[in-house]
Amino acid sequence: MNYKNMKPREVYRSYMRKYHLVRIGRYALLAVYLIFLVSIWGGSQRENQSWIPIYMISLVVFFLLLRALRVVQALNFAGLEKILTHDCDAEKFAEVIDLLREKPKWNKNFRMVMAHVRGLYFAGYYPSANRLLEEVALERPSTGVELTFLNLQFNCRMALGNVEGADNVRKETLRLVQKTKKPRLRNSGEYLLKLMEGALAFQEGRYEEFRQIEEQVLSQSTCPMQELTASYRLAQADIGQGKTEDARKRLERVAAEGGTLYVANEARRILENPPFAGQEKEESPAGNGADKEAEEASRQEETGEE
Repeated sequence: MNYKNMKPREVYRSYMRKYHLVRIGRYALLAVYLIFLVSIWGGSQRENQSWIPIYMISLVVFFLLLRALRVVQALNFAGLEKILTHDCDAEKFAEVIDLLREKPKWNKNFRMVMAHVRGLYFAGYYPSANRLLEEVALERPSTGVELTFLNLQFNCRMALGNVEGADNVRKETLRLVQKTKKPRLRNSGEYLLKLMEGALAFQEGRYEEFRQIEEQVLSQSTCPMQELTASYRLAQADIGQGKTEDARKRLERVAAEGGTLYVANEARRILENPPFAGQEKEESPAGNGADKEAEEASRQEETGEE
């Protein structure tokens, strides 16, 4: 589903229509299955035949169809995520998830909350994203869930300039990875650690080490959002090493294609101040977020938020 030309509330309505259709499909499937069981049981009783083989086959078919409907529901949500990952419209994505979280059953849902944090973070609303993370209570989480949480927590702390707090998250991630036995999760954790170490390397002025990591991220990117984010961070390394022309080329592309991603907003801001000297060299890879923080503070003051 292409949501590119739709407003947030239109996207929300379209998503909910498909969500309810799948739910209706599940109930209809269950009803048909129960009717089928009653009919074959009645037939077997009249003909004095065993109905167990038919029952077992029908049970397998039922669960396969139920699984298929769950996949459809997952694809429905994946379509929403493309607003962020492919359309690079972080603000719209955050608004849509905010609308979905108005429903009580999804307000505290981990997947919805993490999606909301991602939208706010990539739109540049770092304080709001961080506050939302602080409200999450992880009770005996799986390793995958905890890695997702730690990734966002690290990014928010780096974006807010809390380097010590971000390094503590990195250490916590390292402890988690060391005790993880499943190869797939361990590989994911090690890759996440490499990204964290790269961000800290940038902060310490180790630009070449940071560049190597981000070039690997760029080569493995699977969507425009990842590619543009890596390009922006490489431009930051170019700035740190005095390669202003290389930085300009990267920043111009990010600014043109980045939509409402924070990297696009930061790229536009930097391009207004050539030749990119001075304070921009000391920014974190996530950018300083000053404009977004000021905008958010103003919005909260107008609406009377605490």
